[in-house]
Amino acid sequence: MQVEEARQVLDRFAVAERLQHIRRFVWRAGALRYFAQADCAYYELFAEHDVRVLEPTSAAQAGLERNSTPVVEGRWVQRTTSHVLRIGIDLAVPSAIFIRGEQLHALIPYLGRPDAQVERVIHAELAAYVNRSTG
Repeated sequence: MQVEEARQVLDRFAVAERLQHIRRFVWRAGALRYFAQADCAYYELFAEHDVRVLEPTSAAQAGLERNSTPVVEGRWVQRTTSHVLRIGIDLAVPSAIFIRGEQLHALIPYLGRPDAQVERVIHAELAAYVNRSTG
């Protein structure tokens, strides 16, 4: 399989449209890009956004704390975080579509399977990813 054939398979299963849906309605930010390399071809959804996180401060004194003192001491700071979700075909395993993201690594065989079945599995994997990331 060549890179162009891999893109045709991804387009047949509307991978770009599925990622665009996640970008618009779940992440509400990001950029969709297509990458073609010698060993794989994939669509990538990438987003960065600012979040507020609690940065721990060192305890004032070492040792035991009173029951009335706070357990966590810190200050809120602004940080940038990023999210990446990729769907593509690794040319070492050209008979399957991979999905890679935070807490998601799936390999979905498509060769010899009905398109509707493959689409259902892709949809189920992405729905589970969305539920984990928003829930």
